[in-house]
Amino acid sequence: MAFVPAPNIIMAEARCISDGQHIENRFMCHSPTTVDADKLEAVAVAVWDWWELSYAGVLCSSVALVEVLTTDMSEQNGEQFTYAPDTTTVGTFGGAPLPNEVSLCISLRTAFRGRSARGRYFQLCVGEEGRGSTNTVSTTYAAASVAAGQALITALLGIAPLTIVSYRTNNAPRPGGPVYFDVDQAVLVDNVLDSMRSRKRPLCPASDRRRRISRGGACHEDRQGNPARDTQLSDVIARSSPRCCARQPGQDDQRVNASDRS
Repeated sequence: MAFVPAPNIIMAEARCISDGQHIENRFMCHSPTTVDADKLEAVAVAVWDWWELSYAGVLCSSVALVEVLTTDMSEQNGEQFTYAPDTTTVGTFGGAPLPNEVSLCISLRTAFRGRSARGRYFQLCVGEEGRGSTNTVSTTYAAASVAAGQALITALLGIAPLTIVSYRTNNAPRPGGPVYFDVDQAVLVDNVLDSMRSRKRPLCPASDRRRRISRGGACHEDRQGNPARDTQLSDVIARSSPRCCARQPGQDDQRVNASDRS
């Protein structure tokens, strides 16, 4: 499948390191004007500031923000911008983290119905002190996680709103190209912890480690890295894993789904 352009869409990747693994959250943003270098920089700065001021509050200090990379998705060879002002931005939630594969799924909602019009992201870390019981988080921690998601919506609103990009409908590519749905609400459907088994510590030799993507069903991609299901908004990426996928041009991708609670 050929690359499918998404005019005026900026993909923002908040790249981090946790327990030696390279992980990230990826978000789609809809620019109201043609994407240029200034807009790419503005989105990157906004996402970094959101991570540092809001998202870090629900992440443990084991998670460190490395850089925010923004990409113009209007064309296959679109411009990019990298923002990495420091190397000391880490999570601020106290205590030890739960195991790497434990997460929360934050659902991102729009004013429209259906899976094509909603997305989600997996929280990069869940703190041990945030747990309410064996399999759930406390109501306080849950509310803080949702508030962090809502803060991202607010941070991007005046620059390039957080957006669901839908490439397919009824099991077929949209004939007129991707359709966009602006996100207006972050929701935690329940307080039950989610599992991302792809983020277990790798068992393979370092020479075999590649990037692996744990998606949670929001979007799959074909072997050329193009979206092949309804929505693409964000995901958590763990680059070191025994079963893995490479997201480099010309290399095959393999995708692993986590549970869908959105």
